[in-house]
Amino acid sequence: MTNFQPDFCGYCGHELRDSDLAPGASVCDDCERYVFHSPTPGASVTVVDRDSVLLVQRAVGETEGQWGTPAGHVDWGENPDAAAARELEEETGLAVDRDDLTLVAGRGTWPVEGKHMVAFDYAVRREDTRGSLSAGSDAKVARFWTAEAWAEADERMRAVTKRRYGTTDMGEIAERTLAELD
Repeated sequence: MTNFQPDFCGYCGHELRDSDLAPGASVCDDCERYVFHSPTPGASVTVVDRDSVLLVQRAVGETEGQWGTPAGHVDWGENPDAAAARELEEETGLAVDRDDLTLVAGRGTWPVEGKHMVAFDYAVRREDTRGSLSAGSDAKVARFWTAEAWAEADERMRAVTKRRYGTTDMGEIAERTLAELD
């Protein structure tokens, strides 16, 4: 599986052509195999601390400098909740038990930042995490934002995070997430 439509067959290396079998499917005329461009699974976790929401500022890639909830790809053989817990720890230094995560949304597929994703969104209260908050791996900064601080800041939220909540209002995001956890 790739995050881009392949041009060549991964089995024999010959050029692929579009197939009518399924959306995103290609076929190799040489080895007669189909290659499917399937969505990539991703997982995110929203951590709330009373009226504030944990966001990380991306340090790499096409979303560098933008803010969003800790998130990333589900690795081969990994469950989405394990991926959410791993991404939280990698990006923020905070650890969480998978059993403390609440699945709050499973979003359908659509093009997101150049990729076709299926997202599993989890939530957890700060009190159910362990460790000290610090930016790690692909994050420049990790911090909790209140509605007031976010409104006063000149920052940009990742489109995928904005799409998940339909807003960039931290107060509304915190309130909605707490309701999902109750």
